[in-house]
Amino acid sequence: MTDLRFARTYWEASRSWTYSLILVVPLLIIYEAGILAVQLQHPVRNGADALIKALLQVAGVWSAVGFGVLLAAALGARVWVERKRHGGAVRREYLLFMAGESVLYALLLAPVVGRLTQAVLPGLSAPAAIAASPGGEFGLGAMIILSLGAGIYEELLFRVLLMSGLRLALRKLFPAWAPWVVTAVAAVAAALLFSAFHYVGAYGDPFTITSFTFRFVAGLVLNALYAARGYGIAVWTHTLYDIFLAVTVGW
Repeated sequence: MTDLRFARTYWEASRSWTYSLILVVPLLIIYEAGILAVQLQHPVRNGADALIKALLQVAGVWSAVGFGVLLAAALGARVWVERKRHGGAVRREYLLFMAGESVLYALLLAPVVGRLTQAVLPGLSAPAAIAASPGGEFGLGAMIILSLGAGIYEELLFRVLLMSGLRLALRKLFPAWAPWVVTAVAAVAAALLFSAFHYVGAYGDPFTITSFTFRFVAGLVLNALYAARGYGIAVWTHTLYDIFLAVTVGW
């Protein structure tokens, strides 16, 4: 009974913003520091990072300090509300379990998405599906730093903001729709945009139906992971997957 209660408490707590931010903030600090070093050789940032900051600049609220203050205030307020509602001390063992979950999901992501992509494109081999994942012309160190940005900002943009925003908008626009229909439509739309995003801009990849399908399926899987396990585990899973790919495939 004690183990069951621990599992239930862990499952709920690990999805919270409190635990998510404890896991993600160190990655954010490393990314922002690392990207400054990378920019000495390549004027590049993660695309989702650049897009979010460009939109804030258009809105008149962006500066290097302003963005940090805005993000800290928004997330800090979310955590404050959460802690006031639920309370309780932060348990370090939960963070270790979350890291372990993320490693497991990152290792499973390529074979699972590869198999699902094969189901959509039956003539595709699994290695070809995996090779269709992101690549790049930068050094390994730079790609690892960019992997951090991909996990942090792509999950923020496509899962937290886009998928959640679409669900909210669809519920308001189509109140007669069943909740599962709203979620499914939002998830598919967010996954399509997530995949298409990788072909935009100066560093966008050449479009192929294989890579687009692979990324679309990956977007659906990450959408499901975010809904089930929260932002922190989604970020770490995405980041570790990209790092594993950078090391093993060579980007």
